[in-house]
Amino acid sequence: MRALALGVMATLVLLSCGSDTTRPRVERQLAANNSPLGAILRFVGAYELMRASDYADLFTGDFTFEFSNATDPDLVVKYASGWFKMDETASATHLFQGWTPPGQPFASAASTISIRLDTNSPVSDTTAGVDPTTHQMLVTNVEGTVVIPPTPPATDPTNYLFENNRIVLFLVRGDAAVGLETTQPADTLHWYIHRWQDVTPS
Repeated sequence: MRALALGVMATLVLLSCGSDTTRPRVERQLAANNSPLGAILRFVGAYELMRASDYADLFTGDFTFEFSNATDPDLVVKYASGWFKMDETASATHLFQGWTPPGQPFASAASTISIRLDTNSPVSDTTAGVDPTTHQMLVTNVEGTVVIPPTPPATDPTNYLFENNRIVLFLVRGDAAVGLETTQPADTLHWYIHRWQDVTPS
């Protein structure tokens, strides 16, 4: 689901530039990341509500994202040295708030983001040498839409669809997490994402 922020726009598939499919943003409270499930719900909520600081606070200091060799070979090469928390945070913030790419006109922020996970219930991390008490993982398919409002003189929004994405999110309890900031409690009551794999098949 690199479509989630993830150079997020890098792997979104253009769906159409037709009629406006935006819907009013529903105000809701973010789930607390006080459990593996809570962290996943907060992850989706922060992305859909475009809350950049809350989104950034879900990632550990040693966070890494791994692009799919099957679907994003160019990005695998481009980011061979890694895609880290700084990259993910910047990508999401650009999508949430808009930005001006170097030498290009301003790119509007998304007006609507919708994310759907096949499952949101993490299980024990099966990575060798990892303690499942402090490490969990979620393997799920992801689908969703992103709507970008039109830039005048255009009048129609651009609708992006991402579908059939498969990801693995690796979660770590706060007391075992690395590189947390002052806004991220390093205790047994909070969970964070320290690794994200795009395993979408071709």
